[in-house]
Amino acid sequence: FKVLFGLEEPNWLYGYEAQGYRFTRPKMIVLAVCETALGKNGTGEGAKTLSRSFLQAGIPWVIASLGKIDEGATEKILRTFYARIARADRTLFPPDALREAKLSYIIREKQGFPIHPHYWAGLIVQH
Repeated sequence: FKVLFGLEEPNWLYGYEAQGYRFTRPKMIVLAVCETALGKNGTGEGAKTLSRSFLQAGIPWVIASLGKIDEGATEKILRTFYARIARADRTLFPPDALREAKLSYIIREKQGFPIHPHYWAGLIVQH
């Protein structure tokens, strides 16, 4: 499992590299690409995933996906999620902010957003 940063000069970050690093400042990372919470099961270790690598490296909250995600729906959900997290008038934990963002997305059904779970259920919070 790996993440690509930049297309002009490809720079790959592998899960084992992230896992070996000790993050001290970031409190959350968002892996808004397909299947970042999926991986192969290791004997007696559970699933080896990209999101798990960041958790083991010291980042307390990881937003990841359980499968294929829709780019447009994910963008709308994450915009709302970031707005909820950034509000200065209250502190919101990432699971609560993601829940509110998903509910907001579903409520917008009247505006023609597709509300099938395929569009909103794939993003999860890991801690």
